[in-house]
Amino acid sequence: MAIDPVSQNSYQISQERGYDFVMKNVPYTIPGSPESENFVELSTIGIIIHSANHTNETEKCSLYSGAEYPCEEIYFIKNTEILLRTTHVVHRGLDSLRVVTNYGNVSICKPHEELFGKIPKDWAYNCQDVTLGLEHDPEMSKVDVNQSASVQLRLTSPLHCIYGNDTVILEWQPSKNSSCMDCVSWKPERLYFNSVKFEEPQELIVTRVENGDLKEMIPVFHGGRYESVFADAYSIYIE
Repeated sequence: MAIDPVSQNSYQISQERGYDFVMKNVPYTIPGSPESENFVELSTIGIIIHSANHTNETEKCSLYSGAEYPCEEIYFIKNTEILLRTTHVVHRGLDSLRVVTNYGNVSICKPHEELFGKIPKDWAYNCQDVTLGLEHDPEMSKVDVNQSASVQLRLTSPLHCIYGNDTVILEWQPSKNSSCMDCVSWKPERLYFNSVKFEEPQELIVTRVENGDLKEMIPVFHGGRYESVFADAYSIYIE
């Protein structure tokens, strides 16, 4: 890894021949997006865009085991701006994982400009952002016929501002594995989130209108790069 302590740019080639960039002023960002203002990690290994505000270390996230950790952390070598380690909690369906990325600093210098020429100019539109996700409380609801349950929904990360639009529309559809597609209804039909209020919980009311095997509702995202999210990992499960 090569690091420029002045511009806080770093570059790494892994043994898997992938590329990893960590910098605060990453090129080709969308003006006004979270990536244009915060640290960003770009990786060809996991196709990762990780944007995190290093002051956001007080918010806690719970793992499936019950352990609590800061949702996101960035560690620097003491009294320097040299990146040492990043951590973030990732939600995958009913499970939550703490992902830790360690950085071994081979040299501290100004990386050659040609190294950063490998950053694709369209990354802000075509790369997968692993911080994007959906949280709902509860994860699973028991709903009898003619009964309803309330589910609180919030996004896990600021959405991307695409061509000046910072809105995400959230809709739902029954799992294709269900034989009874109309056993459950929900209100409202769609929810709206933006980059300012993405963390504010919104309520979804789920009602079972008849008996059937519909046990899973899958989210459908529109906007903010949330279309690239693996939607099945954020399904609502119904007993």
